[in-house]
Amino acid sequence: MLTDLGWEGQVRFTYEFLCQLQKLEPQQVLSDLGPNAILLCWEPGPAVVQGNWINVKTFCHRHIVAKWLSQYAGYEIKEKEVEG
Repeated sequence: MLTDLGWEGQVRFTYEFLCQLQKLEPQQVLSDLGPNAILLCWEPGPAVVQGNWINVKTFCHRHIVAKWLSQYAGYEIKEKEVEG
């Protein structure tokens, strides 16, 4: 799990992942995903975005993509609460 990387590993992962995302065109990504796309993650716990950082206990790549789309495409990714 990405949560097992520790703080330094998460920072390194985020940097490398953002380097990959920067090769893409945000608007094209949104178009390719379509209007009903859902970003899923298998990491445990609810997402908590605190400013520019993601709560260490809930770190996952989906949150990086959501923040990237928000910042570069102006598209807000809404969290869906799931009971269970």
